[in-house]
Amino acid sequence: MGISVSVEHTVRPSHIAKKLLRYAKLIEPEIDARTKGVAYGIRDEAKTYDAAPRPSYRRTGNMSRRTTALRVNRMEWRVEMRAPYSVYVRGRADGTGQAWMHVRRWKKFETIITKHRKGYLADIREGLAEAKQKAGLE
Repeated sequence: MGISVSVEHTVRPSHIAKKLLRYAKLIEPEIDARTKGVAYGIRDEAKTYDAAPRPSYRRTGNMSRRTTALRVNRMEWRVEMRAPYSVYVRGRADGTGQAWMHVRRWKKFETIITKHRKGYLADIREGLAEAKQKAGLE
């Protein structure tokens, strides 16, 4: 006479797994919103005129109008200064290119970027914490 033992267990997504899946769906919009905010902050500051014009010069507004923030792909944004002379006024993102006559009269593009990126990681952490809370993981 033999004894037969059967062990069974059905595996189903637990409530925690469902919350994790919900969290995963919430992460991208949170990060994208904060990345967009940084890009718009850089764009808005790059559009402003730091230096007062000489009395004999009338601003065209071209550099401001041609500075934009564009979505590159999911969660990635790019700020472009499209006026051909922008590089001489603000310089490049790496800090090079600003013409000598604009030094200390116009903020470098690099300085603007650094300022707006300072709180970026903390802002991302905050967004992830909000997503975690919305998903019910806290």
